[in-house]
Amino acid sequence: MGIKILTVLLLILKILGIVLLVLLGILLALLLIVLFVPVRYQGSGYREEGDPVPVHVQLKVTWLLHLVRVSFIYPEEAFLKVKILFFQILPAKEKKKKASNKKEADGKKPKTDKKEVGSDVSDTTSDQKISDEGNAADEDGGDDRRTLLDFVRKLFSAIRNIKYTIRKIYDKINHIIHNIRYYIKILQTESFKRAFVLCREQPLRLMKIVLPRKVSGTFTIGMEDPAATGQILSIYGILYPLIGDSITVIPDFEKPVMEGSFRFKGKITAFTLIRIAAKIYFDKDLKRVICLFKKEAVQNGRK
Repeated sequence: MGIKILTVLLLILKILGIVLLVLLGILLALLLIVLFVPVRYQGSGYREEGDPVPVHVQLKVTWLLHLVRVSFIYPEEAFLKVKILFFQILPAKEKKKKASNKKEADGKKPKTDKKEVGSDVSDTTSDQKISDEGNAADEDGGDDRRTLLDFVRKLFSAIRNIKYTIRKIYDKINHIIHNIRYYIKILQTESFKRAFVLCREQPLRLMKIVLPRKVSGTFTIGMEDPAATGQILSIYGILYPLIGDSITVIPDFEKPVMEGSFRFKGKITAFTLIRIAAKIYFDKDLKRVICLFKKEAVQNGRK
C-alpha cells in the first residue's frame, strides 16, 4: 500500500515537473522572441508636379511575421492604424474635432473703474507727498545738527555696505575659480576620458543601428534661376561620396519643377537597445564621474 502511494506521489511530482519545465520553456521562448525578433519598418513617398497634395507618404511597422502591424498613409488615411492578428486596436475612423465655444457671459469678468481708483490713489499720494515735504522742511529748519548726524551715519553705512559688497564679490570670484579648478581636475582624469569615449561611441552605434539600412530615391529638381539649380547639383556632388547611388538627383535647367519618389527600409531589435543602455548604465567610469560632480554640487549647497 505504501509503495503504491509513493508511486502515485512520484508520478504527480513528475507531471508537475514537466508542466513547470514547459511553462519555463514557453516563458524563455517568449523572452527570446521579444529580445531577438526585429521590429521592421519601411516607408515610401512620392510627389508629382501639379498635384495639389504636397507629398504622398506611406509608413509601415511590423513585428513577428506581421502579427503586429502599424501603418500610416497620407493623405488617404491621415491617422495611425494598429492591428494585432486580425483585431484592430486603434480605430480606423478619424476622430472629428469638436469646436467648443465658451459663453461670453460666464467668461467675462466685471470691469472695474480704473480711472476713479487711479485718481483717488494719485490724490492720496500727492497729499501725502506734500505733507512729507512740509514735515521735512520743518525738521531741516528746526534741527540742522540732527540732519548732519544722520548724513554722517548714512555715509558710514554706505562705506560699510561697499566694503561688504567688495568682500562678497571677492569670495564669489574665489569660489568660481575653485569650481573651475575642480572641474578641470575631473576632466583630466582617466575615468572621464573613458566615460567620454563611451558616451560618444554608443549613441553613434545606436544611430547606425536605428537608421534605415536601405535607402533609395530619385528626384527631379529645377528652380526658376538656373544658377540655383546648379548650386543644388553642386551640393549633391559634395554629398555623393556619403550617399552613393542610392539617391539620384536629376536637374532641370529649363523650368521650375519639384518631383520625385523615395523608399527606405530598416530593422531594430530590443536586445541591441538594451545592450547599449546597459553598457552606459553599468559603466564604472561614468558612475565615478557622476559621483564626483554630485560631490561638488553637495559641497556648494546646490542639493
